[in-house]
Amino acid sequence: MTANPLNSNPLHFLLIDNYDSFSYNLVELLRQFENVKITVLKNDDLAIFRDTYDAIIISPGPGLPHESAFLMDAISFYHKRLPILGICLGLQAIVELYGGKLKQLPTVFHGIKDSIYLLDEQRESPLFKNISSPFSAGRYHSWVGAQNFLPPTLTVTAVDSAGEIMAIENRNDDVYAVQFHPESYMTENGKGMLQNFIALAVHKRLINTTSRIGWLS
Repeated sequence: MTANPLNSNPLHFLLIDNYDSFSYNLVELLRQFENVKITVLKNDDLAIFRDTYDAIIISPGPGLPHESAFLMDAISFYHKRLPILGICLGLQAIVELYGGKLKQLPTVFHGIKDSIYLLDEQRESPLFKNISSPFSAGRYHSWVGAQNFLPPTLTVTAVDSAGEIMAIENRNDDVYAVQFHPESYMTENGKGMLQNFIALAVHKRLINTTSRIGWLS
């Protein structure tokens, strides 16, 4: 088990499952971390709006974001309040939520091991702390965020060899996303990326707890 800087009150993660088999791989990887509680709910389950969570992870899934039940509504509900990590379809949904557009690739990446490059000026991205560049990652998609239509509120932090978007973030909103699959056996140090996201969630909860204590005092 990988230790986590938490007290006895575990972080409560909501994994929004977009009806994808990789969701279970994500759960198994998250279960390797101590003091992390995981609730898995489908994207059409209204319980995703319960607001009892510390952080949100959006799973991969088939189709496009607008075809995924309440997914866009859930991201809109949480994205100014809790840390969010979008994976594959999750990245595409975040792009669209912030006003960006998607584009279809001429080549389908289905179970392809590819090199991912962190952008030099974004080496300090908290999601990629202690992650070397380039690294190999598993890709399972045919759509990406369109560089020419990406809003200024989103920062590109990683690309593939063709310059296509492989990771984005909005640090002010604690929103992060990757186009590749960190839970894939083809991805180098995907567990480290999840550990970095957990650290972000810990920090956010500490800030929220301190703010509540200050308000009550």
